[in-house]
Amino acid sequence: MKKPNKILFIPMDGTGPRMVDEEPQEEIDRRKAQVIADSDQRRRKRLANRPSEIDWGRVEKFIGYGNIEAPLVFIGMEEGLAKPAALDPNVLRQDMLWRSTFERVMDAKEAHTGLADGPALFSDTPRRQQTWRAISDVMLHYNGQTLGSKAERSKARKEYRPLAVGRSVANSLLIELLPYPSNDRKTWLYPDRFPTRAAYVAAILPERVKLISEELGRYQRDAIICYGQGDWPTFKLLFPEARWTAVNGRYNKFECASWNKAKVTLAYHFSRFFNDDDELDELSRIALPTSFTG
Repeated sequence: MKKPNKILFIPMDGTGPRMVDEEPQEEIDRRKAQVIADSDQRRRKRLANRPSEIDWGRVEKFIGYGNIEAPLVFIGMEEGLAKPAALDPNVLRQDMLWRSTFERVMDAKEAHTGLADGPALFSDTPRRQQTWRAISDVMLHYNGQTLGSKAERSKARKEYRPLAVGRSVANSLLIELLPYPSNDRKTWLYPDRFPTRAAYVAAILPERVKLISEELGRYQRDAIICYGQGDWPTFKLLFPEARWTAVNGRYNKFECASWNKAKVTLAYHFSRFFNDDDELDELSRIALPTSFTG
């Protein structure tokens, strides 16, 4: 008899996602009702408290999406924008007003309910997000959930991503070193706050490095992965006194260090590299502690 496919199960007791043969129906019903009720209540509160002006100080102190105590941390340089917000200043302003209600760490799904095209990331057929695809694969490796066929692995990533990546109930934390979302470094979208991007980086980066480094060191981490090769020198500022070693993989190059008992890896950008399963396997093999990769 063919063994049934396992499914992803995220218990409400906070023990973290795992694959099971069958999720208890009562758990499904209870979790869905609670999640919907809590999310709706918080969304209504945020909408009611949304300021009339952007709270730049609050935006600049935002840490990221997920679980602040997560053992697995992913760090990029800055969050991207959905096309409507990138093209329309009025939509961007509404996005920034919504971000002005964020707590220091947010559940990714809850945060995106008020962002342009954000809910589409968590629909039954979520829109493509290449960076989160790679993160999903690493998280599945971390949880010991490896699948044999390419099709099964792709399906697992698609199912896992909206349920676990950057979610407060799971074991990941997604951080951006710079707090203002932007799709490229040539177009400056925030002249009302800083006259140029260079002025913004000069003013904000030192405080962000201090803030994020302190948060990273506040809890025990197993692995921290910083992605985007051009930003490796900047990422290194987060890990004072770390000693870096170059690692030449078969497909990509990395730099690794140990910091506060965590394995830290500098990798190429997830949106442009790690497009096939062999590259993703190499990423997890190099970035995760050996106890999580076999």
